[in-house]
Amino acid sequence: MNKMLLLLLACASFGASADCWVVNNFKGEFTSGRNEWKFQNLYKPNYTLHITINGKKASIVPGPGTQAGDPRTLTVLNPTALTSYRSIDGVTEMETFAIQDKKVFYSSTIQNAQGVEEAGVIVMVGDVAGTC
Repeated sequence: MNKMLLLLLACASFGASADCWVVNNFKGEFTSGRNEWKFQNLYKPNYTLHITINGKKASIVPGPGTQAGDPRTLTVLNPTALTSYRSIDGVTEMETFAIQDKKVFYSSTIQNAQGVEEAGVIVMVGDVAGTC
């Protein structure tokens, strides 16, 4: 009986835990209407985020020296992946973050209802520098 109770408590604790990763050193490419849809290198070595996933709740917090962006709606896809959505003044941005094997995979699609100049795509891979 005691062993069963300990097993149930261990499972309950495991399910309630949150994971938080410090991610940085993003490298990738982007294209937009501003650069006539030519892909260009993108490197953000000092851009740091703290990504937390706790069950169905998530947060993305800028690290030291990283400017906070506009508020987003976050949706957890699984224990190591989430999507982000925001729309301001006709500009909509959809992002994905997925963490695997000490890497973070990031993609962003930006659409502007008023024209293509602000529209674009960003794809980057970063490093998981540690946990929060």
